[in-house]
This record gives sequence, C-alpha cells and structure tokens, in this order.
Amino acid sequence: MKQVCSYCKTTIGSVPPHDDPTESHGMCQACFDHFDRMFDGIDLNEYLDVFDEPVLVVEGGEGRAVAMNAPMADALGTPRHAVKGLLGGEVMECVYSRAPGGCGHTEHCPTCTIRNAVERTVAEGRPQRHVRCYLDRDD
Repeated sequence: MKQVCSYCKTTIGSVPPHDDPTESHGMCQACFDHFDRMFDGIDLNEYLDVFDEPVLVVEGGEGRAVAMNAPMADALGTPRHAVKGLLGGEVMECVYSRAPGGCGHTEHCPTCTIRNAVERTVAEGRPQRHVRCYLDRDD
C-alpha cells in the first residue's frame, strides 16, 4: 500500500500489504516540521518565507501592511519591520502616495492596476495572475 502525505501529496513510502494498490495517508517529515513550527507560534514573516514569490500581506479596510516575506523585502530593498502599518502604496514607494490626499486618495488611485488587482482579489476570493502593471517611483 502506497503511503502519501495528506498535506503535500508526496509519496512517503509503502506499508504492508505492499501489493495493495490503494493509498494510505500520513505526514511527511517536511510537513511535520512545518506544522510543528506553526503550532509553536511561528512568526507570520517566517511562515511567508515558504513562498518563492514576493508576498505582502495587508489587512482589510485601509490595506495597511501586516507582514511580508524575504523575496518581497529584497524586491523593495526595505527591511520587513519598516513597512508594518504602512499603506500599500507607501510600502511600494509609489510617488503618488506622497501627493496631497495620500495613498488611496489621489486622482491616480482609482485607475491603479495594483490597487485594483488587490481589491478584485479580496472581492472575488481569487488571485489575479499575470496582470501587467507598472509603478511610478522616484527611482
């Protein structure tokens, strides 16, 4: 009987009877280690580091930054602790976030592709993928 991890679906090995084609489920060591850290109170930033792509977590409402993973910190060139509580445009250093009214309240914000993609993700519960956009920054 083939033994498969219930979480990541990798094959762990086999258990008797070995000629049985059905699957048995368990947990692989990598998933065990991951959940063991989570149960001990893993930091959200550390949890996000399992993703290779840049990830920024924002809270609902105003969209203030809660946490980000290492690839996002590297992409922004900003330490993780420096963005907590900032609005999305402030985190990404959008030039318009410093305009009168601030992030989310300028004439450019309603047509911001990044802002609209985030809002659609929240509203529809589905990620927005391969959305072409650009960001006006001072640099």
